[in-house]
Amino acid sequence: MGRLRLPAGLAITVAVCALAFQAPAAPAAPATHTRLTFALGKRLMAAGPQGGGLHRIASAPRQIYDASAAENGHRIALITNQQVPFPGRGSVRTIYLYRPGHGLTRVRRLKTEGDTTIAMSHDGRRLAFGRDNQIWVMPASGGKARQVTTGTGSNAFSPAFSSNDRSLIFSRATRNSPSVYRVPLSGGAGHRLTATGVDAISQSVSTQGLVLFRQQRSGGPELLRVMKEDGSGVRTVTRSDDPVFDLDPDFAPNGRSVAFVRLREVNGDRSPRRYAIRTVRTSGANEKTAIAHLSVRPRGLQWTRVP
Repeated sequence: MGRLRLPAGLAITVAVCALAFQAPAAPAAPATHTRLTFALGKRLMAAGPQGGGLHRIASAPRQIYDASAAENGHRIALITNQQVPFPGRGSVRTIYLYRPGHGLTRVRRLKTEGDTTIAMSHDGRRLAFGRDNQIWVMPASGGKARQVTTGTGSNAFSPAFSSNDRSLIFSRATRNSPSVYRVPLSGGAGHRLTATGVDAISQSVSTQGLVLFRQQRSGGPELLRVMKEDGSGVRTVTRSDDPVFDLDPDFAPNGRSVAFVRLREVNGDRSPRRYAIRTVRTSGANEKTAIAHLSVRPRGLQWTRVP
């Protein structure tokens, strides 16, 4: 049977119509955007992971000592600290909750001693904070607080919620030597995760089940390290030597990278100081500077999704 031949103009028209009626391509998956948030004095700042678009998103009445965010970025907890005048002891802490579009809300005010850090659960429902050298938990929107850690002769501090938000990873200092522990939210003294004889301070936990902490041996370098929540699989992310220190690390939402603050002491006498915010893969590869040349220490560095 012979082929049907169409005039050239009609053939082009048919081809165009055929293309027009092809099944539409599947839409591209939306890009997952993330950002870094941190406090500079009284200001809560935000920037992209590469440092672009640095801007203020909120201000607190006093200097912000720490911040912690839900992974989706919809809630950020802030804590300020006001020293009680001599001869009084301790300080007055105020906890605030920041929500995009809603501003800053005061959640709790307490007089206490000890740790000034705060932690928000990954789902944004709970807060953990230090009170009289132990760790307490309360609803993020306010309400009754409950003591979680117990124990005498030691201080519990620097809490972070576990990957499933059902327990706390924290540090406990006994005879000035801190170690990383884990305790269920039901409470207790906790189970040690890091080895004895090594100073280790907990900082952050990813939803993928990795714990990020700082470690230092007497006279040796300071390390940022990751391990599993059971204390196994320890490996080094960064290594720094005096006068350089790596502080306040936090996981990216996908758990594959870390943001941290790098402190450099210019004269070796701890004054003046220079700070930079850097990112690195948890393997230790591809370390980059996101924000450089900060003269004020960034506090409460968090890496979250953009709400």
